[in-house]
Amino acid sequence: MKALISFLLVITSYIANAGEFISFEANNQKVRAVLFFPEEKKDKYPLIITQHGSSPTIRIGECSFFGGDKCALTDTFSKKVIEEGTKSGFAVVAIDAFTELGVSKADKTQFPPAWRYAIRLKALLSNDGRIQSDSTFYTGWSYGGASVTGVLRVNMGQPWKAIAPVEAGCQFQHTPIKQPYPILFVMGADSHYSPAPCLYLNDQLKEIRNQSEAIVIPGASHSFSTRGDRGSPNGLGATSLSGCPNNFFIIDKQGVWKRRDGSLADSKTAWTECTAPGIGGGIEDKMDLAVSYVINFFKTVNAKP
Repeated sequence: MKALISFLLVITSYIANAGEFISFEANNQKVRAVLFFPEEKKDKYPLIITQHGSSPTIRIGECSFFGGDKCALTDTFSKKVIEEGTKSGFAVVAIDAFTELGVSKADKTQFPPAWRYAIRLKALLSNDGRIQSDSTFYTGWSYGGASVTGVLRVNMGQPWKAIAPVEAGCQFQHTPIKQPYPILFVMGADSHYSPAPCLYLNDQLKEIRNQSEAIVIPGASHSFSTRGDRGSPNGLGATSLSGCPNNFFIIDKQGVWKRRDGSLADSKTAWTECTAPGIGGGIEDKMDLAVSYVINFFKTVNAKP
């Protein structure tokens, strides 16, 4: 009975603050999102778009026991971004990239390009009179972090204010281009996603005069745990793209895939070489710290003219 009560508390934890449900289309796909505002009323708010990882289990929106048409899923990282972001004066919108598509964490090769969803949602909310259209930020963890790095490959007419990929992996990275906004990578030093590929990307961004920095949290795993069983499989048969930490893949401006050592490859080879067992478990005792780095970074950038 206690286990059942705890389960019900988890799945209904956000119903009291349901937010505003948004249904939109991007990349020929219907997508769900939920928008939250701070309690302090203002004419306009800066906006954070946050993207869940590969295992969204927290319900947000107008949810019943079985979900519902106005219910969406997110994860612990984005839940904390919603909490801390709204406390800091940001509107926060969480994208659910999976529910309408019907994919789960086991469907790695079917994961959608959620960075395209974020770009579309950014454009839609720029027309909302409550949102500061020139102050939109983007963050996400794991698959969500990799989605954030996706926007680095394009130049936008109205750019982001700043972005913060968290535990992005960076095993597949595009040759970077100059961007007009600052970038922050946040990683765990003991993650099965080695920080090395994202640190390399950070260095490449800085080489072409991007404002980019990286924070590596000592002793933290992929889920920002410093305790518990970090070697536990993340679900039966789960896999990750955490392999090839030293000879990761770079896609150039012509779409050619190469390993870091310069040898030619293709996407199929990259998936084969970089697929590794998924790792989970542990108590997320450094997750609050990781989120605080992101929110404080966004606050600092937002305070600048």
